[in-house]
Amino acid sequence: RDSYKGLAEIWFVDSSHQLQLIRHLGEVNMGDPNTLSEFISFVKNTYPTERYFLSIYDPGGGWMRLVLMRQTIMDG
Repeated sequence: RDSYKGLAEIWFVDSSHQLQLIRHLGEVNMGDPNTLSEFISFVKNTYPTERYFLSIYDPGGGWMRLVLMRQTIMDG
């Protein structure tokens, strides 16, 4: 059951750290891989650059937790 009450939005953080609302998305299914795929396509088409960084955040620690878990496993 979806208990989140807000709607999804895309925000841009400029070089002076100011937020700019880019797009209201409404209700989106974050469990659908197409949602992420569409977001990545939007970013690549709207903000072309040589490098991108995608951080998947969750209450469990996001990407940093995965790095630490991998390092722990590799260190034995």
